[in-house]
Amino acid sequence: MEALAASGVPGADIARVVAIDAKTLRKHDREELDTGHVKATAKVVEFPFCKAPTDRPQCVTAAIFWMKTRCGWRETPQSHEIAVTDVSQMTHEELIARLNVPAVVGKAHRPSDREPLCSRSAILSAEQVEEQMTSDDTPLGFVGLGLMGLPMARRLLAQGCALTVWNRSAEKTEAARRDGASVAASARGVAEASQIVFTCVTDTAAMEAVMFGPDGIAEADGHGKLLIDHSSIHPGATRAFAARLAEANGMSWLDAPVSGGVAGAETGTLVILVGGATGNFARARPFLAHLSQRTSHMGEIGAGQTAKLCNQMIVGCSFAVIAEALRLAANSGIDPHALIEAMTGGFADSRPLQIFGPRMLRRIDEPLAYVGVVLKDVDTALDVGHRTGTPMPMTAAVSEIYRVLVAQGFGRAEFDALYRHLGGEA
Repeated sequence: MEALAASGVPGADIARVVAIDAKTLRKHDREELDTGHVKATAKVVEFPFCKAPTDRPQCVTAAIFWMKTRCGWRETPQSHEIAVTDVSQMTHEELIARLNVPAVVGKAHRPSDREPLCSRSAILSAEQVEEQMTSDDTPLGFVGLGLMGLPMARRLLAQGCALTVWNRSAEKTEAARRDGASVAASARGVAEASQIVFTCVTDTAAMEAVMFGPDGIAEADGHGKLLIDHSSIHPGATRAFAARLAEANGMSWLDAPVSGGVAGAETGTLVILVGGATGNFARARPFLAHLSQRTSHMGEIGAGQTAKLCNQMIVGCSFAVIAEALRLAANSGIDPHALIEAMTGGFADSRPLQIFGPRMLRRIDEPLAYVGVVLKDVDTALDVGHRTGTPMPMTAAVSEIYRVLVAQGFGRAEFDALYRHLGGEA
């Protein structure tokens, strides 16, 4: 499909909006939409991307694609006022004029197949879009501003959400404060100021502390309020905490662990796996859309955590075998950097290979992930496997590799420590 190129920002993020009716949209699966093979009559326009797809028209069903160029892009407060006109009936020129974005004569930008996607598609019904456009006035809270929590909080602030934050290490709240957040004196203070509270902390013990410790969330009145926990903790603990919180203050609970790493948190392209009541999921979805490329309801409370454990089993095993493959290449006289490039696009290619493979080959001082956190997650998965009678021999073997690294003092290291370990390096 030909598209009119429009730009006003050097190296702009380009969004493609395909306005088609809901019946046609349902005929095509997500992969077809992602690759642009939508066999439907549609008006297509490209323009600098600003707001999330949830801010696009409520009068049509839209499939929205946005791709990041390799240039230095910054979000700009460019127009997103398109909610009152049926864009499926508009010409390219009319849509450009409605968006108030100047058209640029020239060849339309189309990223190559090797360019990484900033996000995949978001597919919303007209009702979902209308629901999500009503979310901005709800006071939100965020507890836990670590590697993942801070960029997630900043995404909510960038979308204009009113946000109150708190972190156990007070200095980590400053970046959020500079971006417009209010800073509470405690987790309880966040809950008192908010209708929906997000949490993202290190482990089960930390979650119990911010929930039920002194000045914890459970001490606030929680009736009519919702807690969304992005931490990765044991599903059994999640179910116990949710019941305990409901009894203590009446607050509802969703477990919503994430996948996508720091980069996904910064760009709002996380995958979020949610467990909890359907009504609470519907209430949370407008806000989770600001953080994610895909949000999936996996079942009742605890199901999100179990799905995340499955994710971590795959990721944890992948890191280990990537390190082994790169070490085998190096020991056999093959440049491991060349191996990563050679595998691009093949069956062995993956985001862990492309993101963490090159990082394994040098010493990392600022980790994007921690060996100790992956060990915590695979150990939790093994416990759930034991309780459910699920054989997990590969996960068990990988857990011992990570356990050795943690015993050697590399719990706060990234996976370059694994590569060095396999080579007998310090």
